[in-house]
Amino acid sequence: MPSYPRGSPSRRLALRLTALGIRVGPARNASLMELARELPAYVFSRLLGFAQQTADNWTAETGTASSYAANLSRRAPTGGRPAGTTKT
Repeated sequence: MPSYPRGSPSRRLALRLTALGIRVGPARNASLMELARELPAYVFSRLLGFAQQTADNWTAETGTASSYAANLSRRAPTGGRPAGTTKT
């Protein structure tokens, strides 16, 4: 295996993305949540090398996150009007 200066290629990529203002952790989590929403937990665990319990947790979390996003979009904005309505 070749030796990489300053760490692994993934670490260097993370450093470059951070320098560009892209937060790596949230981007990684968003990608994992998208996969967990689309794949069964078993496939998710085998594809990414996670333990089955970890894959079950990610899959369960996607349901919570989806519900939260849907509820958040239905909340009234600061002005007190429901989202999507205009002032008359």
